[in-house]
Amino acid sequence: MLKRKWQWLNIVKAPKIQSLPDILTPQEITQLIGAARKLRYRVFILTTYSMGLRLSETLALEVGDIDAGRKQVHIHRGKGHKGRGVPLPNLTCCTLRSLAISLHFRRYVTGTSDQDNNEQPIC
Repeated sequence: MLKRKWQWLNIVKAPKIQSLPDILTPQEITQLIGAARKLRYRVFILTTYSMGLRLSETLALEVGDIDAGRKQVHIHRGKGHKGRGVPLPNLTCCTLRSLAISLHFRRYVTGTSDQDNNEQPIC
C-alpha cells in the first residue's frame, strides 16, 4: 500500500506488579483469636494459622485425622485433592483436646452437628 515500508513498533509492556500477601503479626493473631466469642471459632482460627491450612482443609478436619502420638495431622482434601501430613503444634493439640471434650467427640473438629460417640480423645 502506498509503496511504503511497514514499521514495526516495539510495544513496551507495563511491568507486572508483584505484591506480597498481607502477613499478620503474632500480636494481631492474638487479638484475632481473643476477639472470637466461641471456643470453636478460636480453635478454628488457631488451627488454621498455626498449621498453615486452607479454610476448606480446616473445615474438613476430622477427629480421626489427628495423630497426637506423632504430633501430626493428616489432610485428606488438600489442593489438587492430594493428601499430606502437617505437624501439630503442642498449643494447637491442647486446644483441640479441649474443644473435643466440650463437643463430646463429634466427628468434625470445628463443631458441626454430626455426632460420633466412638471417637477417641485427640491428645
